[in-house]
Amino acid sequence: MDGRRAALRVPGVLDVQIEAKVGDQVPELLSSAHRSGHLLAWGATPTDAESAARKAAGEIRITAG
Repeated sequence: MDGRRAALRVPGVLDVQIEAKVGDQVPELLSSAHRSGHLLAWGATPTDAESAARKAAGEIRITAG
């Protein structure tokens, strides 16, 4: 996984955490407990916050086997 630094540079992004490591098996997402990380963003409006989050998420790259 990479792109965390680029995601953190997106204006409005406060935090990016990626919990999964190379070689980890990531379970099917059935609840929030199965998430592989999180991204926290803010904006002057909900639309601005969503835009920042989507742009930052687009920077994250997860490669599967």
